[in-house]
Amino acid sequence: MKIDSKIVWRLALLIISFLGSFQIFAQEDDEGGDSLKFYSSQSFIYYSQDSFNLAFKSINKSLLIADSTKDLAIIGRLYGLAGYIYLNRGATVKAIEAFGKSKNIGLKLGNIDVQIGGYHGLGRVYISLGEIDKAYDYLIEGLRLAETAEAERPEAILNNALGILEQDRGSLSAALLHFKKFEKISKYLNDTLSVIYAKVNTSEIFLQLENTDSVLFYIDAAEVLNTKVNNAQARAAIFGIYGRLMYNSGEYEKSIEYINKSIKVSFDNKFSEFIIENYYVLIDNYQALHDSNRALSLYEELDHYKDSIFRINDLKKSEGLQAQFLLEEKAAKALYWQEKYNNRNLILALSVAVSLLIIVLLFMLSKRYKANKRIHQEETRNLNQTIDENNRELVTRIMTENQRESTLEELSETLEYLSKEKDVAKIKRYLTDALRNISSKEHVNNNWGVFKVHFEKVHPTFFIELIKIQPNLTQGEMRLCAYIKMNLTTKEIANLLNISDRSIQTNRYRLKKKLGLDTQLNLISYIQSV
Repeated sequence: MKIDSKIVWRLALLIISFLGSFQIFAQEDDEGGDSLKFYSSQSFIYYSQDSFNLAFKSINKSLLIADSTKDLAIIGRLYGLAGYIYLNRGATVKAIEAFGKSKNIGLKLGNIDVQIGGYHGLGRVYISLGEIDKAYDYLIEGLRLAETAEAERPEAILNNALGILEQDRGSLSAALLHFKKFEKISKYLNDTLSVIYAKVNTSEIFLQLENTDSVLFYIDAAEVLNTKVNNAQARAAIFGIYGRLMYNSGEYEKSIEYINKSIKVSFDNKFSEFIIENYYVLIDNYQALHDSNRALSLYEELDHYKDSIFRINDLKKSEGLQAQFLLEEKAAKALYWQEKYNNRNLILALSVAVSLLIIVLLFMLSKRYKANKRIHQEETRNLNQTIDENNRELVTRIMTENQRESTLEELSETLEYLSKEKDVAKIKRYLTDALRNISSKEHVNNNWGVFKVHFEKVHPTFFIELIKIQPNLTQGEMRLCAYIKMNLTTKEIANLLNISDRSIQTNRYRLKKKLGLDTQLNLISYIQSV
């Protein structure tokens, strides 16, 4: 009485397809986009209501529009939906073709949801054909993709499908593992209905293992949860498992009661597989009670019901062939739509070409601008470097000149004094001191006139602009401004002026105040900008 994943997958397919369609439709604003949105939505609505003829008509119209607009994402989903309808109608060859197209489109687009749907559908088709190994390969590949993409809902559904497949081929431990994963992910997604299905399918495994306590644990939990959602398929399965459990325990009357409840729910909701399975359990119960007449009557009812099922399946196959014809007819109609959109495509191509041309021109202009900017930056850098070298050269020249003048002046004063001195010892001592002073001299006094001449060769308008800003600057303040303009360090300026570093900082503060600069403004940056 296991619950197949087709109901679970149908719900997931609807959710994924609607979300994916909405994202694509949000980008469409033409008439074709509106039509595609309408027909595609109708396809999934009809499918959810088991109105397969109407679903197929909407699918064909959707594919026709999607083909003309080359909307592959929608086409992939629609082929997946068509595959499930073909499978439901027994048209397995067309189902394989549709699911294969869906999978390939998903691979081309890198769309994980469409790929997984294709793999799941192919697995379902090959299960129906009895090719279990091939079905297993497709379902495992789909599960691998879902796990890699962390797509929890498809991962849960594929685990359920693999659990049923493993159960069918007798690998009960592997089936249990997949059902446990199905239940765990469903709990994480707060999907109560899927949790119920997982518990029902797990109880089915323990029923085969004849583990009564585990069967009761899982089926009781499923029944409690189903009181909240009241799902008919789950209710039919729960009644059926209780009935089989009672039969295994020899409680035949209770078993018949539960099986009849399951049959009623199944008839009301057309769960044909549940009905057939329940009939066999019911017959076994009456045979165990030695009521051969009732058992025989049930056999006759079952045969009659099977005949009805076969007629329905034949009708589905006929409808499937008709749908196949409609789907192929779409290809011919698509040519008409293609012609209709040719002019629009031509305009679109021209627009793209013009856009590319504009982009190329903008790129070339941008490249030229950047090249000119680099040249300008290089020239500015070279000019600044030249000015800096001239400043250094000027400082060196001034210091050398001042050192020479200062030394000559001191030497002259010493010699004049010694010319009047007659004491040889004193003369010797003065000469020794003079030599020591000359060798240890570390700073000089500037000759302002000479310095100004050389400075104005490098910065011809500096003093003029400075006087405009503050006409009352002293010679010492102007000299300090010149040294700052030359980008000299505090220590270098102190050496030139023969004062301490702290005195330089004090002079800067006074100069900033005299120039009327804001406290937040940097003096050095301001002077160098003059």
